[in-house]
Amino acid sequence: MRSSSALAVALFLSSVASAQAEGGDLTEDVTEVVVEDAAEEVDEVETTEAVEEVATEEVALDQAAESEIPAVTDGSEADAPEAGADGLVEESVVEDEGLPNAPEDAVGAEPQAFLESSTAASSATEVEELLLRARQYLRPEVEAGLKLVAVRSLASVRDERALPMILEFASSMDPLVLTSTSVRETFVRALADRLSDRADLASLESAMQELNAETRPLLVTGVARSGSPDAVRFLVDRLGDSDELDEFLLREVEAAARAGLTLETRVDDESLYILRGYSERGSSALCRNAIAALGSLHDIHSIPALIQRLADEDSFVSQSARSALTTMARADLGQDPALWTAWHDEQQAWWRDSAPSLVLVLRGVDPAEAHKALAELVQHSLWRHELADLIGKLAHRTDRAITPAICVALGQLGSRRAIPYLLEAVLSDEPLVQGSANSALQNLTGLELYADYLEWSRALGV
Repeated sequence: MRSSSALAVALFLSSVASAQAEGGDLTEDVTEVVVEDAAEEVDEVETTEAVEEVATEEVALDQAAESEIPAVTDGSEADAPEAGADGLVEESVVEDEGLPNAPEDAVGAEPQAFLESSTAASSATEVEELLLRARQYLRPEVEAGLKLVAVRSLASVRDERALPMILEFASSMDPLVLTSTSVRETFVRALADRLSDRADLASLESAMQELNAETRPLLVTGVARSGSPDAVRFLVDRLGDSDELDEFLLREVEAAARAGLTLETRVDDESLYILRGYSERGSSALCRNAIAALGSLHDIHSIPALIQRLADEDSFVSQSARSALTTMARADLGQDPALWTAWHDEQQAWWRDSAPSLVLVLRGVDPAEAHKALAELVQHSLWRHELADLIGKLAHRTDRAITPAICVALGQLGSRRAIPYLLEAVLSDEPLVQGSANSALQNLTGLELYADYLEWSRALGV
């Protein structure tokens, strides 16, 4: 009896091994067939009591369960997962992107440790070790997901060699993989993080020329999101190669204007002149993108030209002009050029005739008159950048009762030029001034931070 039972078990294990050799990992259907065959063998040799029969079946079932546990693969053909129609391994494909071995799905202990250690690297030796380890991931045989782990780590390495290495990783990626939204976003975030340290963008000009067509847009978008005060100039200097690239660059110029949270985006006159030229000629798409960029950059000198474009035959261009004017005016006066012209004339007259005297009153000793002057100044947001420079210097004066109100007004104006003045006001010993300055910073940046100078400085890269 026992020898027959052992024979049955052996037959069962032999069947399992045979199934594994022929079809790779066992499925539930294969296992059920093998278990049934083993049970039939046991029934045929059954000659003893029911107790021993049950025991024999339990042993067979236990061994069958153990045989279902996948063995560690040795890289043989039988163990390898099947590839899909696109050549990517199906078991490692991200559901919506087609990316093999994404970090979220395939980060092992070593890559995870690499990612965590990069944030703690402080000494020159630690940084050097991280850079050396990251370079090992550049090998062609390294999977895409693990390369992205290295890219995320390099984003936090404060070393000038990290940025060009991130670009090397981008160039080493399969172009098909780079079409993945999640992959592109990983590179863009890493580039933006490295460039947010107020890096000199001029050093990227040669790198831009060496990048291929797939990776060049990654750098462009990274620059736009970096918040660097030189981002607009860098992007404008890239214009002129082709209409398709110019459309993309102009969209990123607008994004750069909206992303400049460190300080105000100060744009040189030459860059604005080039953008105004694109808003008046070229294809419809180029005009629309240039007009949107001028609106986001708050180019008040382009207002007369934008008012003329309200009557443009191309409805997309006319709507873009209206949107840009609304952005600058913080009011929508519609599509009638006459209404916008009257508004613009009034604003210019106020700035020329009334604003100087109101600023003098604000600096005076009468708190009541100062509050009245401040209320009127805030209503003319078209001049918000100029007003931020004029009244921002008063934001840290603790000897003035009007100081907290000035901080609040700077937040309402919405000019990033007020940030340095408000940071200084956060250092005030007066709780009311400190709290008002902190609230204004929150309004300008969208960040929810406490009234701590160092915390704000780190967050804004100042």
